[in-house]
Amino acid sequence: MRIHEFAMALGVCPDTIRRAERRGLLKPTRDWAGHRRYTEADLERARRALSVPAPHRTGRAVDGREVPQEQAACRQGDAAQEGRK
Repeated sequence: MRIHEFAMALGVCPDTIRRAERRGLLKPTRDWAGHRRYTEADLERARRALSVPAPHRTGRAVDGREVPQEQAACRQGDAAQEGRK
């Protein structure tokens, strides 16, 4: 899975995943284009490294769906960035 899917599965922002990688907590493989690819084993390792419980904490609804609080904050930030373009 790619970084966005991986972050969603953990209930965190993709930037959190990138920071964990820079700190050496995660070591994803890269595809031919250099994009990060994560496996289920990476997901379990990330849950332990980032102390994220398997069933994620839920926050408020965004776009009609219940999402983790961290992910809701990411989406709000993404929307703000889009508005600036």
